[in-house]
Amino acid sequence: MIIKFKDIINNIEKYHSQKCFLFHGPNFGKIHDIQERVISQKKKAKDLEIINIYSDDVKKGDLLKISKTINEPNLFGSTTILIISLSNERINKEITSFIEKIEKDSILIIKSPQLGPKSSLRIFFEKSQNYIIVPCYEETIQEKNQLISDCFEKEGMKVSENEVMSISNVISNERFDIKNEVQKLIVVLKSTEPKKNITDMLSFLSESTEVDTTRFIHSIFSGKKIAFTKDYNKVSDFGTENIRLLNFILDHLYRILEVKEKIKTGISSYQAISSLKPPVFFKYSDSFKKQVELFKTNELYQMIGQLYSCRKSILKGQLSCDYFFLITLVGFFYLKNS
Repeated sequence: MIIKFKDIINNIEKYHSQKCFLFHGPNFGKIHDIQERVISQKKKAKDLEIINIYSDDVKKGDLLKISKTINEPNLFGSTTILIISLSNERINKEITSFIEKIEKDSILIIKSPQLGPKSSLRIFFEKSQNYIIVPCYEETIQEKNQLISDCFEKEGMKVSENEVMSISNVISNERFDIKNEVQKLIVVLKSTEPKKNITDMLSFLSESTEVDTTRFIHSIFSGKKIAFTKDYNKVSDFGTENIRLLNFILDHLYRILEVKEKIKTGISSYQAISSLKPPVFFKYSDSFKKQVELFKTNELYQMIGQLYSCRKSILKGQLSCDYFFLITLVGFFYLKNS
């Protein structure tokens, strides 16, 4: 059955007896929040044992083995929560068979990017009267404004409706991004002397482009369609921050190389990516894994060499340096999309 996000997040007690949940959509912040609410609710009744599974690591027959294991009597009397994170729909049939084998003392949470209307897993949950599916789309204006207000309220700070709207206009509609940006603003407001009002500090948000930079970089190397010039101008401040952007890209390529080298030692791609510090943001984990598979080691070194040439050109102040850098980025985008 389909349940709206706001209905389950605000009335979690109503669903305390449910055993199977599917949270899907592009808003990973919503997926994370609803997962934590479900787990918190289940903890009130019984101790929990949480098992995380990632679809890329699942081989044929693995879920059957897991079902047998979790259905065995638990010496500590705890409830098992199995969390399956999907990156594709390869194991949909296995999941639906697996659900039918789960005993009543176990709980299943499935997290996935947006599932299409024809997805067998989505259809299975939507038609069921016993299992819950929650679409997690971008925040509506009302949800976004409420989330901003709640963030300030938790810190004991009052904000007016106009201030909330002003903040809302300069940040994205994704829950993780909203929380991160508002938290930055709160930290700055608390640490600024003399105290300033929120409107005076909005430039801090509009100039905070780390999230946009990460999105831009992943778009280049994963071949996603983007408004290239518009996004480039935004993250590079019309070319004035090219060194900053270049360093971000270099770091990204070195992280891909690091993962590829670790995979050569015999560990799985998931283990290699999970070992990165700082970790890859969950929202971009699938994109990052795809890039690890897509680019050969020699191609990565070639791109790194090109970027160092661009860096040298920029630092020397050569007249064509910005154009050279921009053309290099365009070349990266088309490297696997020609």
